[in-house]
Amino acid sequence: MNIGISFVRRKKYKKAIGYFRKSLDFCEDDFIKSALFNNLAETYMHLKDYDKALYYVNLAFHCVDNENLSDLFICCQTHVQILMNKGDFNEAIDRLVELVNKAEDKFVYKKFIIDGISTIIEYGWTMQNMDILKKLDELIYKLIKSSNSQNKEYIQELKSCLGDIRFCVKDSEKSFY
Repeated sequence: MNIGISFVRRKKYKKAIGYFRKSLDFCEDDFIKSALFNNLAETYMHLKDYDKALYYVNLAFHCVDNENLSDLFICCQTHVQILMNKGDFNEAIDRLVELVNKAEDKFVYKKFIIDGISTIIEYGWTMQNMDILKKLDELIYKLIKSSNSQNKEYIQELKSCLGDIRFCVKDSEKSFY
């Protein structure tokens, strides 16, 4: 698997795919299989073969224990990135909402949520898609309202995301005129 990762870092994606697949031939552990399938998904995403990327990220999901939120979040993050690159923004937001609901009370996963929101904001702004930004705005507002006041850092990060959305909207209004 490490050889495959080194080829990805050097942007030799086809060679990386070969090593990841070869590693699967010797792998019996679901945890490692999920990492290999996720690596294949990310590699195909780099090649812009989004259908194969989705195929492999779905295989990764089948290997992840639903109680292991850390691995689940890694796969979900890859899934959201693939969907965003493919242009399936609404499905990406739906997937993010699913994640939020699974990790509702687990502070350690809040960074993954913030990262997912930030990625979608960036795509929404780049694509000038105000519908996406509006949906995210509503999601973030709900997250802030449902968070307990002890989670001040998380609430501050969410508010920062709201500020980013508002900046994007203002910026797009200026470029419109």
